[in-house]
Amino acid sequence: YRDTSAWYHFVVSFDHDASPSIKFYVNGSLVTDLNNSAYPSSAQTLNTALEHRIGNRNYTSTNDFIGRMANIQFIDGMALDANYFGEYLGANWVPKVYEGAYGANGFHLDFSDLLFVDGTDDLATVKDVSGNENHWQAA
Repeated sequence: YRDTSAWYHFVVSFDHDASPSIKFYVNGSLVTDLNNSAYPSSAQTLNTALEHRIGNRNYTSTNDFIGRMANIQFIDGMALDANYFGEYLGANWVPKVYEGAYGANGFHLDFSDLLFVDGTDDLATVKDVSGNENHWQAA
């Protein structure tokens, strides 16, 4: 995934009742060579009242994502596959409009409504367009 001129579409689906519990899709194709020992047990959950970060490994990490992200959709309570978010147009995988529910804590960041820190190019907040009306603080 080092072709910086290419567009990639990633979907990560987590369902602790399924096997495998984590499914990772790149441009519509399920990646099957993941390390199965890294999957969380069915007793683990992602539903905790902790700060969630996108593009950062953890709270103390300096390994931030270097790149651009667009159209981030977090679906709460459902483990959906890549076909909900994209489709093949000829031989090319292209995004499509997601028309489903987001769940109680889900969100959609399309980056159309951004607020910046006064006098800088630093991003301050991103508006959630899912209808849940959350604002997300940029780190």
